[in-house]
Amino acid sequence: MAALPFRTAPVRRLLPCLALAAASTQAADHPCAAVAAPDARLACYDRAFPPHDGATHDGSTHDAAGRSDFGFTAAEVRTRAAHSATSDEPRAVAMTVVAVREEATGRFVATMDNGQVWAQTEADSRVRPRAGHAVTIKRGVLGSYLLVTEKGVGTRVRRIE
Repeated sequence: MAALPFRTAPVRRLLPCLALAAASTQAADHPCAAVAAPDARLACYDRAFPPHDGATHDGSTHDAAGRSDFGFTAAEVRTRAAHSATSDEPRAVAMTVVAVREEATGRFVATMDNGQVWAQTEADSRVRPRAGHAVTIKRGVLGSYLLVTEKGVGTRVRRIE
């Protein structure tokens, strides 16, 4: 089998850029892009692309599950069928660690004072919470979550209970 005269890795890196360029060209071709008045342009786009269920005026989304389901995916929330009086899902939740156990992989599983259980998803020996430590779980990108210690050191975690 003959070797290719070029490397494919740079081409793979270029594909997302090409996709973004194509999308921005399509957006400029949309009839709403020609509307000069900002409020009228927004109304045009809202008619063309109606907001999804759960969208609010300020751009945030509401989830009926609230704090008790923070950290679970939408499918997990539906499966658990948990309901809460709070409709705003927070971007971060402060908790106190009640218990920590170390898995065979060297990663930890932490039980919080509110009953939630979070498992570390990346091997990072700098983060070792102990019982009694205050931590914050923050929403990350692409559905991930970050546990941040009192010292400001963070590691990726996943809610398991």
